Order: sequence, then C-alpha cells, then structure tokens
Amino acid sequence: DPVGVMRETRAFIGEEFEPAMLAMEGAPEHQQGNSSFGDLKPATISTAPIGRFRDTMSSSDIAFIQRAAGRSMKAHGYELDSIDFSPGDRVRFAVATMPSRLARMGAWSLRERMNRDKQTVPAQRLAGVSADG
Repeated sequence: DPVGVMRETRAFIGEEFEPAMLAMEGAPEHQQGNSSFGDLKPATISTAPIGRFRDTMSSSDIAFIQRAAGRSMKAHGYELDSIDFSPGDRVRFAVATMPSRLARMGAWSLRERMNRDKQTVPAQRLAGVSADG
C-alpha cells in the first residue's frame, strides 16, 4: 500500500501527504519504470518487486545472505525464509558454497574499505566550511 505507507511516513515527520508525491515528478530519471519488474505503469510506485528474490535467486544464495545478514534482517522486521536443502546440498553448501562466498565477501569488503580510504571529502561538504573557503 504505497499511499498508506507514504501517508504514515509523512505524518511521522510532521508533513502533509500530497498525492503528487507518488508521481515522482522530482525524479525524471526514474519515471521510465523498471522493465525487469514486468509491465508497470511508468512513474508509479509498486509493491510488485516485494519477494521477487524468491523467483530469481537460488536457495544457496538466499541461505548465504540470511546467514551473513540474518541478525540484522530480523532486527529490521524481515522474516527469514526456510531453506530445505537435501543432505547432499547441505554438505555442498557448508563445505564449498559458504566458504567461497565468505572469501568473496571479505575481498569485496576489503576493496571497498581501500577505495573509501582513497576518497577525499570536498571542502564544501565539511561542516563549518563555506564554499569560498
């Protein structure tokens, strides 16, 4: 219910809801829609993508994500899917899939940290510094 959620969100921050907020006029680059979610009317907010991961991701992908982020997912109100592996798939997941994905995640995290450390913050974004110096 995008309208209901937007109304609640706006009420929470003390702002009035206006139907035009859902038209996305302020984000023209996103008004074309996302064809990967099927035939959606352009510039609309839809709940169609919710749960789509179950149709597009493998059980081992879902299991890995839930093992890596399950605690945070639960803390934010997400329900974890029950993954029923066969005995062979369970062994394969524990011995091959999980270790290789953990290694990839660790390498990605390290690369991101190194890239972040190389970035500099423009002076105008620093608190208390004006654009003219």
